[in-house]
Amino acid sequence: MKLEITTSKIKEINLLTRLTLFILGIFFTSVIFSLNIKLFASLGIWIAMIISIALIITAFKTSTHAKTYRRIIAWGIIATIICGTLFMTVGVYLATSRFAI
Repeated sequence: MKLEITTSKIKEINLLTRLTLFILGIFFTSVIFSLNIKLFASLGIWIAMIISIALIITAFKTSTHAKTYRRIIAWGIIATIICGTLFMTVGVYLATSRFAI
């Protein structure tokens, strides 16, 4: 009878850590956008978008496993960009529509 002991190199990340890393990704995106808008005015939005996309690509290219810290932070950045774009689009539509207050 043989007894094999194996260990997994990929440790499970608990829910609180995932949530914290996701919020950290939102924080990174907010800092990137606020600094670029402060420094470059309206051009800063595009520069921040390029920086955020570069961060997302490098996070997905350098991490091999789906549950790594970098990927969770990258998902926070992606969620912030998508939600921000949707809210801005809806806000501009409502502000320019005939239903504006």
